[in-house]
Amino acid sequence: MKWIAMIPALLLASAAVPAVGTDLPVDLQTAQGVQYYNGGVGTGERSQLPQIFPLKIVLATDRGLYLNDAEVSILDTSGKEVLRVQADNGPWLVADVPPGTYTVKATLEGHTVSTGALRVGKGARRVAILSWRTADVDMGL
Repeated sequence: MKWIAMIPALLLASAAVPAVGTDLPVDLQTAQGVQYYNGGVGTGERSQLPQIFPLKIVLATDRGLYLNDAEVSILDTSGKEVLRVQADNGPWLVADVPPGTYTVKATLEGHTVSTGALRVGKGARRVAILSWRTADVDMGL
């Protein structure tokens, strides 16, 4: 599934089930030394997804439909990849990157979108919205 519609009842029911051994809907993950959460299927899961890390990435279409299954890369100013993950668990990725300036890129179905330079400061949260043209992604409709 590449998109997440505006919350069918089935998604709401499954989103309310916490991950095994936690009270959270998704597990804390680590890749390349960076901790992150990836989720956000349904409003229930989005409301429970921890917002404790300084960088939040949202995957969506230009019409506001949430997407998942994109390959997401966070790059520092030298172009070094700080984190690369498959955001296959939902449209939100919340990452614990250190303060600095980053570019976020994501590829879905051969189409890559990116941000400009994003400054992530200590004690502040930065939101990066990556948006694909609806015509460029298979919405499964």
